[in-house]
Amino acid sequence: MKKIDLIDFGTGNLFSIIGALRYLGAELNVVSRKGDFSGAGLIVLPGVGAYPAAMKTLKSNDIQRELQYKVSCGIPILGICLGMQLLFEKSYEFEACKGLGLLSGEVTPLPSLSIDGLSLRIPHVGWSQVTFEGNGSSPLVGGLMQEDYYFVHSLSAITQDSLGFVEFGGHKITAYAEKKNIFGCQFHPEKSGDAGLHMLESFINL
Repeated sequence: MKKIDLIDFGTGNLFSIIGALRYLGAELNVVSRKGDFSGAGLIVLPGVGAYPAAMKTLKSNDIQRELQYKVSCGIPILGICLGMQLLFEKSYEFEACKGLGLLSGEVTPLPSLSIDGLSLRIPHVGWSQVTFEGNGSSPLVGGLMQEDYYFVHSLSAITQDSLGFVEFGGHKITAYAEKKNIFGCQFHPEKSGDAGLHMLESFINL
């Protein structure tokens, strides 16, 4: 089992993800600036909060370039919730804001109306079923058809790298994305019971 560099950009409580990863036996190193990176074999990028503020912190603490470099060298990264959104090229939360560009695609607000024209409650909060597609060779979700996970989000990614989707008002919303050594889940695996722990365990055993 590899050591994990856990990115902390100061906008969310890391208590839940730290607890879940330690429960699974992971060795953690918290990174809040470039000099904190330990040379770990895995990176986890969790987060809640606003996209522009998170990117500003990653840049000001010199984390962004180091993160991009390490991932380009093949180190696996798992982005969770806001952390997943930061993996993409751009977000439109409050304003257009460039992301890490590790995955192709953009992050946009959830639709405010269902496909039947009814108002939707945003943020999307609670347990929802994720349907996985074309995931046979995925090291994290390979073989899964459907699982329930816990969501809290107001935006979602539009990308060709989606392997898992959740229905929101009849719309098909990206819930999980993956490309090579880059993994992202819009839901919170650390709050999703056995299914979430299984995904985290698969990641830390890469």
